[in-house]
Amino acid sequence: REVKGTRKVILTAGVLGLLFVLCPEGLFQVNGADARFVLPAVLLLVLSVSFKMTQWAARLSFALILIIFVMRLFGVFHTWSTMDHEIRKQVAMFNSLPQNSNVYPIIFLPKDVRARKVERSYMHVVHYSTIYRHTFSPSLFAIRGQQPITLKNEAVYFHEYHDQQPPPEQVNWKAIFDNYNYIWCYNIDDRYDRWLRDKTELVSEDGRYKIFRIPKE
Repeated sequence: REVKGTRKVILTAGVLGLLFVLCPEGLFQVNGADARFVLPAVLLLVLSVSFKMTQWAARLSFALILIIFVMRLFGVFHTWSTMDHEIRKQVAMFNSLPQNSNVYPIIFLPKDVRARKVERSYMHVVHYSTIYRHTFSPSLFAIRGQQPITLKNEAVYFHEYHDQQPPPEQVNWKAIFDNYNYIWCYNIDDRYDRWLRDKTELVSEDGRYKIFRIPKE
């Protein structure tokens, strides 16, 4: 049995590891930019090592790696299937929105890092209403320097950082009420739920999803 490593590949992995340390967490409007160097660095480290072993040991190692791969693939499939079911329910709720409405999104993401990675996909669910109901939401991808089509005027949006929500009493609700017809919520806490039920009209609710209509005089 013998273990060998390829110096050039290990050096490349080391450079990626250094970039992970030096790179800021946010880069070019992208969060978690530094973590994107970790996966290729680890992959290169694994591929840089070669083993010499008996045929029996090689077959056993291959079988174990294949089992781990299949289990991981099944886990991803299960997660995506669950998300697909949740998103389908929410898209059906958008039928309660009139055409060409302005919809303000409020999304609360969990503090757990792994759960947040999964549930941050729900931040974009509101844009299905743009496709099917021709609505507008301020969280559209329209960042100057990143998308070719941008907004002429800056949209009113106080809940851009979904894991650091301001208390409801500190939100400029007048600006929201003046510019939007509906509020779409995901996983809001009891404070927001009580405030919105008191000041607006609940139109639709399904689990952690809620749609409130903003009263207009």
